[in-house]
Amino acid sequence: MTLEDQAAGTFLPVHQEMADCHRREPEPEPLATLTAGTPGPTRQADKRSCAWSARHRRALPVRPARPLGPQRSVQALHVMIGDMDEFSWPDSDAGHAARVRAAWSAACQALPVGSAITGEVTGRQRSGVFLRIDAHPDAIGRVDITTMPKDAILPAMGERVAGEVIDHADHNHQIKAKLTGCPSSTGSDAASPENLYRELAAHTFVSLWWTRELFDQTLARLREQRFAVVEVDASEWTTAADLHQDIATALDFPDYYGRNLDALNECIGDVVRGEYGIPTDAAGFVLALTHYDRFTRECPREAHGVLDILADHGRSAAVFGQRVLCLVHTDDRAIAIEPVGATHVEWNQAEWQLHHSQRVGRRAAHAD
Repeated sequence: MTLEDQAAGTFLPVHQEMADCHRREPEPEPLATLTAGTPGPTRQADKRSCAWSARHRRALPVRPARPLGPQRSVQALHVMIGDMDEFSWPDSDAGHAARVRAAWSAACQALPVGSAITGEVTGRQRSGVFLRIDAHPDAIGRVDITTMPKDAILPAMGERVAGEVIDHADHNHQIKAKLTGCPSSTGSDAASPENLYRELAAHTFVSLWWTRELFDQTLARLREQRFAVVEVDASEWTTAADLHQDIATALDFPDYYGRNLDALNECIGDVVRGEYGIPTDAAGFVLALTHYDRFTRECPREAHGVLDILADHGRSAAVFGQRVLCLVHTDDRAIAIEPVGATHVEWNQAEWQLHHSQRVGRRAAHAD
């Protein structure tokens, strides 16, 4: 059934309408199959249901389409969905599917939910488009039309787009995304300090990290976007004096630093305002604490107080358009930290996605 027929309210048998939409309803099973072993009252209900379905599938008129209006003409709808094969699929060689499966865990790790991506449209259907994601040749991106704004135009084959990761579909190894724009060929619209900050600060200004590779990759991304990343090793901290000494040195605190939590709070505020410690033209300030779990055991009050201070400054900085984050690496996966800055210290989203993918892989291996 064509779009012109829909606009004119043409009447067709329902089964043909469904066929035209590529979602034809299967024929009903024989009554004997439906009713075998079923008690009497249910058999009667099944019989009535089959009779209704057969009767109404034969001759119900198609409901006339809504008036298209000046912004939704038949021609405009053709532009939206394009002249495309309903079953178009990304071009690939015979081994592409195997490579996608093999790279799935790494793709989920590199592209956590909330990540900004860019890529090229390589496949197009009425339900959405497939993307070849930049820098990840073995990751298949999928944008469903249901995630697009009303009246948005479905991108054309070969068009470059920008998007945000919204889910990982383990059953078919697709990186689900929503579109955020159509950038230039450089993809600079998607890779920005603000997008990275929103990704990391979406749930908490202080996040926990256990997988060191993920932690290091994130610090590298932050540095690429001109964040001032100050990394401090807490593995040797056994007293509060160790904490204050190393942080004062790393952030170039003044000589009058009082070496207590109140003084730390004041000096972190000075750093955020750009008075010392970080370049004044930095895109944001990130304090990265490694091997922090030992300090939480040795000095729990001070360990919690430091994170509480960073969370407060992260929230207040955001109000004034500044970017402050604290990334906490731990060697103890079972670490538990009380809420800070009136919020919980949460595990980063990339960690959740990575270990979810690993669990799925272990279950699949066990099933085999």
